[in-house]
Amino acid sequence: MSNELFQVWTQYSTASFGAVKELAEIYAKAYTKLSEKQLSLAKSFLGESIEQTKVIGETKGPKDFFAAQAKWITDGSEKWLAAVRETTSLFEATQGELTAWLEKSTAAAIEPIGKVVSFKKAA
Repeated sequence: MSNELFQVWTQYSTASFGAVKELAEIYAKAYTKLSEKQLSLAKSFLGESIEQTKVIGETKGPKDFFAAQAKWITDGSEKWLAAVRETTSLFEATQGELTAWLEKSTAAAIEPIGKVVSFKKAA
């Protein structure tokens, strides 16, 4: 029995390490994609802010100024909305990966324990 317990413990530990490694990979992939998206947005809005500053300096009057501001706000809102949609899709994909990982890891964790411990229903 002792040898069997040791083998089950070794199998369980190996499976646990693999599961943690998979989890880290899921999080790393999501973090990388999210960071890239944030950097892209920051660069985009910084560039647009510089461009907007130039446009403001070139306006001839209040009408041109407000038209430029309205265009900038409209364009910016569309970019933010697209970014929110992309980020939501990323979160949904990550949620799906995490759910699949949890189901697989739970089954893998229970299997070796069931070899040693008998799960019987109470009468």
